[in-house]
Amino acid sequence: MLIDGPGSSASFYGPQDIALDSSGNSYIVDTFKHRIRKILPNGYTSTLAGSGSTGSANGVGTSASFHTPRGLAVDSGGNVFVADNGNSLLRKITPTGVTTTFAGASGGANQITDVAIDSSGNIYTINYGDAKINCVSSTTGVITELLSFAVDGNLLSATYGVINLWSLTVDSTSTYLYFTGFGSFKIGKVPIGGGTVSSVPGASSLSNPVGLTFDSAGMLYVADVGTNCLVKISPSGTTSNVACGFRGIHGISLDAAGNMYVAEEYNNRVLVIFAASTITTCDSTWHHLALTHGDGS
Repeated sequence: MLIDGPGSSASFYGPQDIALDSSGNSYIVDTFKHRIRKILPNGYTSTLAGSGSTGSANGVGTSASFHTPRGLAVDSGGNVFVADNGNSLLRKITPTGVTTTFAGASGGANQITDVAIDSSGNIYTINYGDAKINCVSSTTGVITELLSFAVDGNLLSATYGVINLWSLTVDSTSTYLYFTGFGSFKIGKVPIGGGTVSSVPGASSLSNPVGLTFDSAGMLYVADVGTNCLVKISPSGTTSNVACGFRGIHGISLDAAGNMYVAEEYNNRVLVIFAASTITTCDSTWHHLALTHGDGS
């Protein structure tokens, strides 16, 4: 069974995304155990929601169920929004662990893989299944199509080199949505509210970007699973490796102090890189916030 507990005594199985709230709590999609986990600032891991079996039941804590959740985001009120990929639903978990279906029951979340929230509380989702980026009303859950590459021709494959839409983030000024795709070689961006899609300078040097986040200075950080490196891209397009040597780097998130949190899928662990760190290779000197080297069973 999956294990909750302090530090390295906790276990995960294929964590694919991570997000933080304003109190420094970390939330992780434990993808292949179909659960949402919470790590306190002191490193204690608990199960926020999910029974561990596939399903779409709403409920409190482990009475709720998910099917292969892949992405998540936290709003200013501490509510966690989950891309419930296998159910094609956007789920909402309150700070007390109450899970409900927020959007997608009537369609519009076809194999949803990621969620992003801007500074005004607007919710955005990205769909692997039908190549769409949507805006979701934070009050009603109504889904409005923002961008559809199924309609916009061959932009994904011919112009941006994206095979399948995968991850999504909002920049530090809530001006643009940035997106990428599993198997892609570039990152695209589109203005909040819709508009012209453009490529991101410097992104062409990446191998397989799957995770995105911004710092307050406008630097874009990319989890490049193709090279297993954490890459930084400046607004002008200058790229540099922050750290390499991961096994399945996937979800990434920054806290207010500039510490980087990493969901390392193939090593079944969560890492934190402190802002003052000068480490360039992932090794035993990294801080393991929570980890296991098994399958969490």
